[in-house]
Amino acid sequence: AIGMSKTLLHLHMGNCLTQSLAFISPLSSLQWLSLSYLSKVDQLPSMSSLSCLRKLELDTLVNLKDFSPIYGCPSLEDLVLTAPKNVEPDDLSFLRDIPTLKRAWIELGSRKRNVRVKDLLRLPSAGARSRFVFRI
Repeated sequence: AIGMSKTLLHLHMGNCLTQSLAFISPLSSLQWLSLSYLSKVDQLPSMSSLSCLRKLELDTLVNLKDFSPIYGCPSLEDLVLTAPKNVEPDDLSFLRDIPTLKRAWIELGSRKRNVRVKDLLRLPSAGARSRFVFRI
């Protein structure tokens, strides 16, 4: 099972009906995690044990409201986040307190909200998303 893997470095999950991501927490060797279009997921698992996770992409997880478990990622450097329209920039203010976070590409559904979250985080521009795609 995936949750038992001690050597998994990259994981992409998309377009499936999984409801729980709890199996991710024990993947301590994971360096890159991409989760997209998981319509049944409504919460993130604890990420504090993901000591090697440097890159995280959360794309269109429409039922996810609380992104705060991201704060627990001790080595997170790069974040791509396409959030549901009901997420406000202030809901993501905790991201500015992640000392290892170097770059973020965040899409909140409107230019005004995108600019607000960028100003809130005070991170260098990640540029266009096409240049921010994680490569294995």
